Amino acid sequence: MVYSSSSDILLVNGFKPATYGIRQAIYALVAFFGFGVPIFALKIDVFKSKKFVVWFFMISCALLAFLVIMKIFKGSSAAVNGAVGWINLGFINLQPLEVAKFALVIYLAYVLDRRDGKLVKGQIVQNLSHPAILSAVMMCLVIVEPDFGGTAILFMIVLVMFSVSGVPTSIALRWLLGIIVIVAAVVVLIIIWNPKFLQESYQFQRLMSFLHPFELEKKGGAQLVNSYYAIHNGGLVGVGLGNSM
Repeated sequence: MVYSSSSDILLVNGFKPATYGIRQAIYALVAFFGFGVPIFALKIDVFKSKKFVVWFFMISCALLAFLVIMKIFKGSSAAVNGAVGWINLGFINLQPLEVAKFALVIYLAYVLDRRDGKLVKGQIVQNLSHPAILSAVMMCLVIVEPDFGGTAILFMIVLVMFSVSGVPTSIALRWLLGIIVIVAAVVVLIIIWNPKFLQESYQFQRLMSFLHPFELEKKGGAQLVNSYYAIHNGGLVGVGLGNSM
């Protein structure tokens, strides 16, 4: 996909069409042999270590906090697509949100596993309050960037992990219904109210582009419009590598 979407632009600008594709493949191999193989060799036992889980979660929060500091001191100069979400390491850009997703899953799995059998009616709040608060701290650090999409993903991770942790199904369904109602109400309110201070924000423009992609093709709707073209021209199997340009 990386090769197909970038080959034409690279060729037009005088570069080898496979440059980005090869670079992405190298990163994938480094990630696999640098992280995947060692974790497999450890037989996943490392995720059962309290020290590892706690430190991994703390480090991920520290990386997110570093982004907040960057936003405070550098402002919009450090932003990409409206959010300060990347750390430039020189040879590669690190997105702490991706680390945070993994850390949150590992942390919640560790904590909820040790609360197995305790999540009964009357004790749910007591047993879930601590992981809920720490998860909320992580989400607050992400939303300050501001990365609303990333925050939504973290929230869904928490919701799913809590729902499959042994909480009674009826309670989990009530949580889900309540969240859907709240989110829908907020979205409708924003669309109707259309506040001026949000109109110039990147996130609001993305929402409007989602609702009216062809009307706002040159103001943020290009990605969605091209997605429609891709589905229309290629269907489910596409038109082949490099042929969609």
